Amino acid sequence: MGVDNKALAIIPNDSPIDYEPDIDAICKFVSDGGTLAKYCKDHGHPFGEVSGWIKENELRKSQYKEACVCRDDWTVQHLSSMLMEIARFDHSSVINDDNTIKPVSEWSPAARLAISEVELVPGTAMVKVKFTPRLKALEMIGKARGMFKQKIELESGQTLSELVLGSMKKEEK
Repeated sequence: MGVDNKALAIIPNDSPIDYEPDIDAICKFVSDGGTLAKYCKDHGHPFGEVSGWIKENELRKSQYKEACVCRDDWTVQHLSSMLMEIARFDHSSVINDDNTIKPVSEWSPAARLAISEVELVPGTAMVKVKFTPRLKALEMIGKARGMFKQKIELESGQTLSELVLGSMKKEEK
């Protein structure tokens, strides 16, 4: 992998670190769901030094901040995708016609997400499979999308400030 001249151009001569972090590579890694801590660990760079190097330059700081925003969006998209795979998963796809479980090597990525536990039943050759509850995945998707907002209606004839003041007076007694 070659040296990124753009990254070298923005490192001040008095920089306390003796290597040249690549801000473009860091931002790409973070944008794709990674963290600066993991990037530093993978590349053998001290986190504190790289973090300080990013913060000492406005352009790098801005690039890193944008990468973090992208990562947050990636996280939401990724979690939504995983929950949708669990919600849509067909349990029969891991079961053979003779009601035995297919080998793990034949499971789809969705099956690996949807199966929460595989247990050998003691004293038998039977395998017990627990699936992640589909309803829970659907509930989480719905909550994330604001589909299950509950409306609470209070009919007391009082304003909110009157209710708050009334409750404060009760606490004082």
